[in-house]
Amino acid sequence: MTDAERDATDDADATDPAGASEDDAQYLYCLVSTDEDAVLDVDGVEDESVSVLATDGVGAVTSPAPETVESDSELAVKRLLVAHQRVVDAAMDAYGAPLPVRATTAIDGDADAVRAWLGARADVVRAELDSLAGHREYHVTVSWDDDAATAAAHDADDDLDDLRAAVDAASPGESYLRERQYESAVADAVAEVEGALAADARERVAGVARSVVDRESADGVSFADGSADAVVRLAALTAVDDEAALGDALDDIADRNGVTVKFTGPWAPYSFAPDLGDGGDGE
Repeated sequence: MTDAERDATDDADATDPAGASEDDAQYLYCLVSTDEDAVLDVDGVEDESVSVLATDGVGAVTSPAPETVESDSELAVKRLLVAHQRVVDAAMDAYGAPLPVRATTAIDGDADAVRAWLGARADVVRAELDSLAGHREYHVTVSWDDDAATAAAHDADDDLDDLRAAVDAASPGESYLRERQYESAVADAVAEVEGALAADARERVAGVARSVVDRESADGVSFADGSADAVVRLAALTAVDDEAALGDALDDIADRNGVTVKFTGPWAPYSFAPDLGDGGDGE
């Protein structure tokens, strides 16, 4: 979700918990389908008890907000993200696919304020949860070893062999220029074959998944894969029953020389959660 989850209603404001006290703010993890209040058997942020507050067929998974979030402390942020993800996973196990909320979102006020915030968005939340039922988010990251990618580029472009030969045959005075020409040509050719690999992977995933998006980063959650040199990173909204088929669709990609495919999940559908700003207010 986006920063729009922090938007205010007349009765409750979604805010950053930094500076909020436990008496006047509730930390928000995700939204679920339920008709009943409950307590989840999981520790929330700062080991707080986690409650599910229901209204109009949907529930907000919350705990008292921390007084501060030390955003300049990498350890403190990591602990918050791990706790956030732990609660979302527990909610997913209990209720099915939730609508995850961006980490650090909080709602000003008590339980009644949370219900007011949720009630203003209940129709949209209910429809989105119904749409996501039976689905999860899966992550596909495809990387390619530099040497293997360069070899594939040479296989695809015979001119690269000629340029390499020209570098090897060049006089000392010409070698620098020839080498730069070759490196530039190789970079372009590698980008082309990597683009083709990315397109192939995306097409195979799309053949199984309901929806696919490019995942440049894991925004505000703890499952970033750290593959900075990846050819492509995808998030795929997929029926749980199709998880095996999604993995099978990537076998041919993974079998290519020097290619590594990382397939993770199931996750809550972070990449496919809606903006609950204006639409959630019914405007």
